[in-house]
Amino acid sequence: MRSLRSICFYLLVATAAAAQPTIVSLSSTTISHSDRLLIRGSGFGPRQGSGRVEIAGVVAPLTRWSDTLIAAYVPEGAPTGAAQVQVHAADGTASNPALLNVTLRPVPQGRILWRFHADADYIDSRPAVADDGTIYTIDVAGHLYALAPDGGLKWIFNATSYGFGNVSLGSDGTIYIGSTTAIFALRPDGILRWQFTQDPGAFILLGPNVGPDGNIYAVGTQGMGVFSLTPQGTLRWSVPENYDRPIVILQEIVFGTAAQSSLYFHANNHLRGIGLDGSEIFTRPEGLSTLQGDPQPAVSPNGTLYTNMFSARGSGLALGAFDKQGNLLGSIFDNFGNSTNILSTPDVGRDGIIYDGRNLAELYAIRPKGTVKWQYIDTGILFAPVVSPLNNVIFVGGIVTYGQPGFFEAIRVVNGHSLGKVFLPAENGGRVIPMSRPRFAPDGQTVYIGTSIPGQSQDNPYSYLYSVSTKLAQH
Repeated sequence: MRSLRSICFYLLVATAAAAQPTIVSLSSTTISHSDRLLIRGSGFGPRQGSGRVEIAGVVAPLTRWSDTLIAAYVPEGAPTGAAQVQVHAADGTASNPALLNVTLRPVPQGRILWRFHADADYIDSRPAVADDGTIYTIDVAGHLYALAPDGGLKWIFNATSYGFGNVSLGSDGTIYIGSTTAIFALRPDGILRWQFTQDPGAFILLGPNVGPDGNIYAVGTQGMGVFSLTPQGTLRWSVPENYDRPIVILQEIVFGTAAQSSLYFHANNHLRGIGLDGSEIFTRPEGLSTLQGDPQPAVSPNGTLYTNMFSARGSGLALGAFDKQGNLLGSIFDNFGNSTNILSTPDVGRDGIIYDGRNLAELYAIRPKGTVKWQYIDTGILFAPVVSPLNNVIFVGGIVTYGQPGFFEAIRVVNGHSLGKVFLPAENGGRVIPMSRPRFAPDGQTVYIGTSIPGQSQDNPYSYLYSVSTKLAQH
């Protein structure tokens, strides 16, 4: 009997020892505030639960937790210099301490003010900027990051599910994000206000976006359809929206100019306008392969709707202009001397000038009546032009060519002259390239843009959100 008790005792001791969290290695021994730290080891536990990571005694924000790997971020409040990293498992046991040297965040380098290290392959959703300057960005894995204007990390919210859409802000500072199964509303401090479960779940989610009336709008393709929620998370209405090719996996819903107007989206082989009360305004067949251009619509200050389109029986690839009822007012690029093979993403300035990229290297400024104001031809490939709220500069991402370095470029609104490029580095076995549509800060002095690193090593995938100064446009 004594031998049996001894064996059981030793087994219990061995089991406890095996469960002891142990840090084996850190991804770096020197790291700055708000940067990502990968902690590898064993015995952390399969789920975080009440577990935490402390760096210099300060609890660190996390994106991932598994029994052998944790992705944490160095808190802004951690003191610089030598620090201990320690994992506290959900059962209260603490790991061995690992030594880390904490530094200040890097100083700005030229036009690059800062870049934030996201814990996923890419950031394809456009960032959002709050009235207080806080920047919100969500990566493809559903990690929502709140960043101070100087690039310091405030908090992280890890959304569940997959197929994440846009980040949109309410007038009270509420942050809205969504997946194919849920819409989430968060307070400015990162605490979840409510979660609305889509039933049935969507095949693809477009949006969510806050409308001019303060309600939230989204398109749950092959799920709830087009639907609207109150700021409290109550369903207002829904109308069917079935999937059709060509596929569109990400899009911002845009709105007409009056509070009681309509929402627009271009997906599922049609351009659709719906009243903010859920009433049908128009559905117009307008398909566009993403190999030919981005179907993202844009609305001008006078309410004209613009979107790239393709008509197999008509003009071919063109930028279409539509009124509020979906009637075609005219088209651009389909009457040029040479053929249009691909378009970028339209945007409209506060003066009604439309900007769109054509045939990879060309950027056009188009007057509301359809005439060309200016044309800029680049030596590289340009992505998604966006005009500043100051209406003085267009910001674009680009690549030298496929497989080559990425860059950012600013172009003057007045004459289409380039203000120069900022080239992006090669990292992790690939090259950093622009991915999301840019987002300007309200003062027009700074722009934020998400990136990807195609072909990078998949044992450590990551991407960046960049903050770029556009003050040079003032000179």
